[in-house]
This record gives sequence, structure tokens and C-alpha cells, in this order.
Amino acid sequence: MIPPKAPKTCERCGVTYIPASKRQKYCKECRKVLQKEWARKYEKKRREARKKPVKENPVQQPALTLAQAAKEAKERGMTYGQYISWRCS
Repeated sequence: MIPPKAPKTCERCGVTYIPASKRQKYCKECRKVLQKEWARKYEKKRREARKKPVKENPVQQPALTLAQAAKEAKERGMTYGQYISWRCS
């Protein structure tokens, strides 16, 4: 036979209750309230952790038309492909 459990006092509200286990700290009413509070804190922390950091936009060069790019490439003594590759790096 299991001996009856000694009454405990709730750490939150001070009510005396019969615990369901040795580790129980709160009465049933306080436990419900605290579980909601813990869930809210957990979700808030989780949402903040999932937020993606804002990336800074790299400085973009003004867009060139195909004709302008080909002309600049020819002036530099490059092919169009070499010029675009050089410009993007």
C-alpha cells in the first residue's frame, strides 16, 4: 500500500493541496495559468530566434543596355562576356 502524500503549499498562491507527485510545486489552478505563461514565453523566444537578420543591399551598379555594355567592352579591349564577368566581380 502506498502511503498518503503529505499536503504541500502552492509556491504561487499559498493554497494547501495534496500533490500528485513529489516534485509538484503548484496547485492545479496555478499550474494551468503558469503553463499558458510558459507557452507564451517559449513561442515569443522561438519567433524571435526565427526572424531572419536583415541583409544590407550591396551597392548596385546602374544597369547598362546591351549596346552600352558592348561599346564599353570594345573600349577596354575585351569581349562582351569578359566585360560582364569583370564588371560583376
